[in-house]
Amino acid sequence: MGQCCSNSGCGCSSSGCGSRPKDEHSMDRMMMELAEHAWEELMIEKMKALLETSNGERMDRVARVSVEAANAYWNHKMEKKARHHEHSEKLKRAFMS
Repeated sequence: MGQCCSNSGCGCSSSGCGSRPKDEHSMDRMMMELAEHAWEELMIEKMKALLETSNGERMDRVARVSVEAANAYWNHKMEKKARHHEHSEKLKRAFMS
């Protein structure tokens, strides 16, 4: 018996209530979710292709400048950290001598 038959007011004789096993409902739901997910992925791929066609060169320039800026930032940060470490070691040696 389906889950619906145990509830009052529904009745097992109705065609939509309790006529299919619970796992079959789960399979239907899973397949619908997969189809929706595939649709979303395909839409994103199509949007990417259109964006590449209409804005690709500009986006390449922006991406290149962004990466250069990020690299400069991190290189500067690491150099500063190395200098700080160097001075910290000198200070430690001065205290120990």
